[in-house]
Amino acid sequence: CPEGTNSYSNGNLSGCIDFSEGYEVSEQECPEGEGLLSQLSLGGPNKYFCYPIHDKIQVCPEGYTKTDDKCQITIPATKKD
Repeated sequence: CPEGTNSYSNGNLSGCIDFSEGYEVSEQECPEGEGLLSQLSLGGPNKYFCYPIHDKIQVCPEGYTKTDDKCQITIPATKKD
């Protein structure tokens, strides 16, 4: 997931969510394309929040380049005496 987002999956829907984009709903249901998270409360009512789902992106570690959905690094050959 891009920086500032978190991985989300509910079995049917997966992607990335940004906690700053959530909004509280009264029912345990979100519009299509949004993910539901429950905030459980001890001694009080539970709360439910919907979050827009963003696509996951493929990134490579520093020093690697992405080629055909694979991360590759070129290591220069050295001659041993």
